[in-house]
Amino acid sequence: MDRHLLLTLSIPALFLLVTGGIRSLVRGKVTWANFYLGLDLSLAALANGLVNVADVLHDIEKQEITDSIAESRIIYTLIFIILSGAVLLVVMLIHQRWEGIGLDVWGVKHKRSRGLMLGVLSNILGLTTLLGFIWFRLKGVL
Repeated sequence: MDRHLLLTLSIPALFLLVTGGIRSLVRGKVTWANFYLGLDLSLAALANGLVNVADVLHDIEKQEITDSIAESRIIYTLIFIILSGAVLLVVMLIHQRWEGIGLDVWGVKHKRSRGLMLGVLSNILGLTTLLGFIWFRLKGVL
């Protein structure tokens, strides 16, 4: 893997750390909840997909790509947008189920489950979607 690709794929991980740090500064304390960023990552992937449609349309206007390439990029981008929307809904369901439940309701024994669902699963889904966009964009699919 070349350095360019590795650097580009590290952007979402950096996004995760910086956004969690900013939330910690705003809230005045560092907690794991500041790093439950699956929603943010999923929205970023969805936004990238939508911007990519505009980018392809711009390339068509300037006649920088052929119609067949543009058509395939639009189709794959629309598929990506639909999948990103589905991932966003799943992440929303995870947050709706696990974030609103205080530890006083389930007790401390569910603290680990809550952290795994929000801090790991939700973040992995969002991060994977964003990494997928970057990967496919660099490979020229989107």
